[in-house]
Amino acid sequence: MAQERVPYSVVEIQKALNQAGFGSGNPDSVWGKKSAAALKAFQRARGLDASGRMDAATMAKLFPIQEAIRRKVEAARDTDGVTP
Repeated sequence: MAQERVPYSVVEIQKALNQAGFGSGNPDSVWGKKSAAALKAFQRARGLDASGRMDAATMAKLFPIQEAIRRKVEAARDTDGVTP
């Protein structure tokens, strides 16, 4: 099974978790126990599989606007064969 590409940095994920009310500690670019626990809590609260991994469903819930834009860009690229 291929690992999904995550287009967000650890700091971006930590900031988003903090803003969503799931304290991951000070955004520091280090994915530690607090960050992992915060991500799992976020996933459980959103009815997702609490895997602790940034999968497509988690990205869609944590970064809804960015993911909607990314999906539209990918769909446009797929239909016209042009890379943005």
